[in-house]
Amino acid sequence: MRTRQSLVLDTARHVQAFLDDNAALIGPSIASSRRNLDDVVTQLTTLAVTQTTSKIASEGATARPRDRIEVVPDLIGEPAIHDEVPVESQDE
Repeated sequence: MRTRQSLVLDTARHVQAFLDDNAALIGPSIASSRRNLDDVVTQLTTLAVTQTTSKIASEGATARPRDRIEVVPDLIGEPAIHDEVPVESQDE
């Protein structure tokens, strides 16, 4: 989540807290606006979680091919790049 989006979500949560703390003074006159604010906070939170999850998944998917490169030679019976290949002696 970008910094600006994060700040908007943080501000909306602070507004929710303010409205909760001052509910007796404000009264029910803003009930529909409060529901809209709650819906927006829920949507932004869901999007933030989705973005974070997608970022983590893409980073994991990018790392996996590098791991497979080292495993594939072992599976097909060829020496991996980092393995030493035995050299036969020329004495015979």
